[in-house]
Amino acid sequence: MKLYWHTQNNNSRLVLVFNGWGFDERVLSAVDALPGTDILLVYDYTTIEPQQLACVQRYARVDLVAWSFGVFAANCCAEVLPVLNQCIAVNGTLQPVDDRYGIPRQIFQSTLQTYDEHNRKRFQMRLAGSASAYKAMQEQLPQRDVQNQLEELKALGQFFLTPPACRLNWTKAFVSNADKIFPPENMKAAWGELACVLDGEHHVDFARILHELL
Repeated sequence: MKLYWHTQNNNSRLVLVFNGWGFDERVLSAVDALPGTDILLVYDYTTIEPQQLACVQRYARVDLVAWSFGVFAANCCAEVLPVLNQCIAVNGTLQPVDDRYGIPRQIFQSTLQTYDEHNRKRFQMRLAGSASAYKAMQEQLPQRDVQNQLEELKALGQFFLTPPACRLNWTKAFVSNADKIFPPENMKAAWGELACVLDGEHHVDFARILHELL
C-alpha cells in the first residue's frame, strides 16, 4: 500500500482517496487543490497495512472517496480511520469478485490468467468506454509495468477471500450506468438504497467528484 500526498498544507480537512487497481498518483493529475483541504491518495494494494493511515486521525474532518477495488481496500482500513464526514464508493462494491454483487468470478480469473501488455490496453479501453475517452485520459493512466500490476491483482484476489471484520459507514455509492468493468446491476444490488446512478463509464472524473460532490 502506497501513500501519495496530492496536497499537504497542514489543513484541518482531509479528502482521503482510495485508488483503483493498477493505477498510481497520475489518476489525480487533473485535480486542482481544494481550498483548506489536504488530499491523500492510497494506491497499490499488493499489501494492505491500515496502520499506515494513522496520520489521518489528526484531521478535524475527513471525507473518503474510494474507486473500484479501492472500495474493498478502504473497508480493510476501517479500524484505524476516524469518524468520516462522508464515505463515498464509486464504481465498486464490498464484494468485488462476486457473480451477484461484483465482477463475475470467471471474468476476474480470466484477467489474472491473460493480463499482458496487449490486454492492458484493451482493459484501459474498457475503463474509458471509447477510443476518444481513452485518448483523453492518457495523463491519468499509470506509469506502472504489467508485472507490477499483475502482482497487485494476485494479492487482491487473496485479500478478497477474507473480508475485513470492520465496516465503514458508507454514505453514498455512485454507479456508472455504462460501466464495463463492474456490471451496474450488480453494483445496484450490492448497495441497495445507497446506490446513485450516474451517466458514465468505469473511469471517473475525480476533479468533478472532489470539487462538486464533497
